Amino acid sequence: MGEVDISREVIGVSGPAVDVEAIERELSNQWKAPDLVALTQMDVVPTRTSVLNLVLVAPDRVAAARLTRMMGQLSVHHPSRVVIFVIAPAAADPSRAIEAQVTTQCSAIPDAHIAPCFEQIIVPVPPRASHIIASVIPALVLPDLKTFLWWPGLPPLRDPGMVRVARAVDRLIIDSLDFTHCMVNLTRVHDLCRHLEQGCAISDLNWARMMTWREVMAQFFDAPDHQWALDAVSRMTLRYGHARGAADNAAQALLFASWIASRLGWQVRGAERWGKDAMIFTARRPDGRDLTIVLERAPVPRRYNGMLLAATLTADDGRRSSEFRAARVDEDLGTIRVSTLVDGVPRLEYATRCMTSDAGELLVHDLRRPGHDTLYEDALDVARAFVGALRKREEA
Repeated sequence: MGEVDISREVIGVSGPAVDVEAIERELSNQWKAPDLVALTQMDVVPTRTSVLNLVLVAPDRVAAARLTRMMGQLSVHHPSRVVIFVIAPAAADPSRAIEAQVTTQCSAIPDAHIAPCFEQIIVPVPPRASHIIASVIPALVLPDLKTFLWWPGLPPLRDPGMVRVARAVDRLIIDSLDFTHCMVNLTRVHDLCRHLEQGCAISDLNWARMMTWREVMAQFFDAPDHQWALDAVSRMTLRYGHARGAADNAAQALLFASWIASRLGWQVRGAERWGKDAMIFTARRPDGRDLTIVLERAPVPRRYNGMLLAATLTADDGRRSSEFRAARVDEDLGTIRVSTLVDGVPRLEYATRCMTSDAGELLVHDLRRPGHDTLYEDALDVARAFVGALRKREEA
């Protein structure tokens, strides 16, 4: 017997309320179940080794099943108590009792005589249930452990109850690659982040996807003979992918531009649209000179929709000029090629792999990161300024 999976439904009281006591009672009973007792008789010790609480919100039961499979894989790296809230319209019926599902899963480690276990609780909740989620989280999670909330898709950022939800956890994890109307919703993430201040931290899996891009751009300016260009950028052009039939999502390009602007002290001055495929912004450098920032989209396969494809920085201080360029190449777009021109002469060229990571892989890495990500929060500040400039232009 290498694996034990015990799952039972817990019928609560009538109405949109969660019977927390019944859920905890069932979890306790599962640790006394014959299958777990049988493990001990085989000299294998089931161990509750939770290192964190992970809360998720699924838009429907299909998504909940997908998240359940993902959590089983994740438990190898981060044993945890998992709570999945599933949006279910039937849960709003006051005549029906909420039926939670409680699972304990243990997988024996070969030759180690232990079987790490993780606990999972699936709770149906009605739509617009932020107030229920916020009140139930503290009751269902294990005390004295960090609590992370991953909300796939687009969280209800306009719902005042989201502040309560975020304050019930240590970190709220989002993925702006999933956003519709990404520009306006990134400003709502910013507003939520600033409203919380030193409370709940917010992290974005889409920001994590850009780690290689940020490293490549930083390496441009590590060389002493390139550092002059930091104060002399005259133009930055960013290209992002747009798949046919998919929603436009410029979040990566916007966050990347905002990260560079926040690091170099640029102030957003204005914006305009150039057709349906480009946005042009004006920013001011600390020396008072203006530069141009262009975000343009290009056709890609669907898996690269919203992904940053190329970044080009042009610098000129009146005595010398440089162009720093990084772009996805190859048939699978899985390689970033980096090149530098100084006064028209090639100085640097190399390539690095940058395959897309799925949400599960990104989540594993995010759970290892402590505290606030101040670089992301600073980028959100500038992103709000970019969106504000675009709105002002369109309202004029």
